[in-house]
Amino acid sequence: MLPYLVTSNEDSVALLELEDGRFQMLEQGQVAQFASGYQYLLVDRALAKYLKSLKVPQITFAPAVVFSRTTGKEHRSHTRVFVHQHFYPDDIKALALDGMQMFAMNGEHFFVSPSLKFALEANEFSYLQFSEGLSGFAGAAS
Repeated sequence: MLPYLVTSNEDSVALLELEDGRFQMLEQGQVAQFASGYQYLLVDRALAKYLKSLKVPQITFAPAVVFSRTTGKEHRSHTRVFVHQHFYPDDIKALALDGMQMFAMNGEHFFVSPSLKFALEANEFSYLQFSEGLSGFAGAAS
């Protein structure tokens, strides 16, 4: 059994974390409900609330501010998720996947245990996509 890579089927603008902790939009557009990049994961409030209700271990939450330099507006529609369980690609087959768990690989790819995947699918977060193991990476063997 392998963890599942979580991605979004929504397009999202690129974000840059600023020194003050805000995220600057690098172009005009929408921030996906599940927006990930190097060293960050932002999710919409509904998903953050659901993850909190499941008491997923080794993750914490903080308010997120998304800033548009073009308009000068700040948006507070997302929550930042800090994932404290990390692994390297070579370790994927050795992960303990019991219960509801979330993992980060290389600081920018987020994986969930099978139990958490099924819980997320059952609650109709239809913008989330899942691929088992490393199959979501081109040319990768899982």
